[in-house]
Amino acid sequence: MSLRAASIFILGATLAAAQCPQVHVFGARETTAPPGYGTAGVVTNEVLAAYSGSTSEAINYPACGGQASCGSVSYASSVVQGVAAAASQVNAFNSKCPNSVLVLGGQIFDDAYCGGGDTNEGLTSTAIPISAAALKKIAAAIFM
Repeated sequence: MSLRAASIFILGATLAAAQCPQVHVFGARETTAPPGYGTAGVVTNEVLAAYSGSTSEAINYPACGGQASCGSVSYASSVVQGVAAAASQVNAFNSKCPNSVLVLGGQIFDDAYCGGGDTNEGLTSTAIPISAAALKKIAAAIFM
């Protein structure tokens, strides 16, 4: 790699890191709540208010219990999709912003943060799907 290319790469990495917040909150809605944070929005907003410049994002998953209003996705399928989405979003953010402190809010995080193994809901693996690097940056996990 040339000196110029290396300098551009380092500058890009520095600019990306500068755009990362000190604290980032993930919120997950409860079953049947409309897209967004659901009741986890209260905790999300309190953390955002307490830490200036912090950011947040909602976990994108069906949050369904079989109702037609949410696509008739079974509760078990919603759990499996929710755990996968939670892990994917946390891991992706941590890869982009490895120094940011992370906060998790919502029930779907219990299996993503602690490991699953609930065969009634289709979670056959007991592995923790959130990466070891991201786990080290989680300051709080609120299961509600």
